[in-house]
Amino acid sequence: MHFFFGSEDGCDVCQLPGLRCRYGASSNARWPPFQQNKTRGPPSSPAQVYGVPDGREAVRLLVTGGGGFIGAHTAEIALRSGHEVTVLDDLSTGLAHRFASLANSGARTVLGDIRDSAARADALEGVHAVVHLAAQGSVPRSVEDPDSTLDVNVRATDALLEDMAERGLTRLVLASSAAVYGDLEEVPHVEDMVGERQSPYADSKWANEQAVL
Repeated sequence: MHFFFGSEDGCDVCQLPGLRCRYGASSNARWPPFQQNKTRGPPSSPAQVYGVPDGREAVRLLVTGGGGFIGAHTAEIALRSGHEVTVLDDLSTGLAHRFASLANSGARTVLGDIRDSAARADALEGVHAVVHLAAQGSVPRSVEDPDSTLDVNVRATDALLEDMAERGLTRLVLASSAAVYGDLEEVPHVEDMVGERQSPYADSKWANEQAVL
């Protein structure tokens, strides 16, 4: 994962108050038109980071895969921090009770497939930043059905990035996976290490990383 939960610090790269990025200003993220903030420490105001209208502090955040374990907790923390949250999930693996709980907590819920352009457009309406967690996350399933994994994890992510660019959205947190390091035995892994990836799932997450670099 690109971020940790439960910190009071803001990330100086991802600019999500309440979430602390693992890499901080050392990150090499440079997805155009992303402009990396080189100043360490949390921003003085979310509004300054996201271009929120003057007087507004709440960030409107889209969490894809918001019905999953990580997505639901991400959305919950953002809501507790006073931000406005939209969650997108088709509940193919996410749980309906998490979706309902988030809705009861004030989140806007969009039941839809990340591959569906209409669902993405609905979910992106009015948001300032995206935490992209929607994925086909099973390694065995990726081996059994690599085309589906490619469709969900790669093509849909590429489409989401294009949708964001069209709307001028420049803030993204992407969930990758340790699977991208493949068969490497050396630990800890660091970003410039390259191993032999062991599954279509690992390949799909590596492709996601390349798409945003």
